[in-house]
Amino acid sequence: MLLERQQTETGECNKIQVITKTSLLAAQREDLHKVMEMRGLKEQHARTLLIYHRWDVERLLAVFVDKGKDWLFSQAGVTLLEAMGSHPPSLPFVSNCNVCIKDKLREEMTMMDCGHYYCNDYWTANLSHD
Repeated sequence: MLLERQQTETGECNKIQVITKTSLLAAQREDLHKVMEMRGLKEQHARTLLIYHRWDVERLLAVFVDKGKDWLFSQAGVTLLEAMGSHPPSLPFVSNCNVCIKDKLREEMTMMDCGHYYCNDYWTANLSHD
């Protein structure tokens, strides 16, 4: 639990607000949805932008207005495939996995938002927690 004190111009405390975990998470969700709606972003992209800007929505929006979307996204490491529409292009019938470097059928691969693709077998074998 955090206590937030707000002071008047004369330096007097006029209000003490208790910030609970629940209220903090609710405020974060609100900020996250605000950024998601800003440009129709997916949650992971909006979260990355907020983390990069230390969860300061006003600063994030100011950078967006001052420097533009491309600069904002590139500085935070967010890559979008907007030019390709909402769906990334389908993979060739046989593709080379960007991770294990083996040829796999299209049905055995998954494409990420950034355009890289990987075979499902590799990720299932190496990232499953048994």
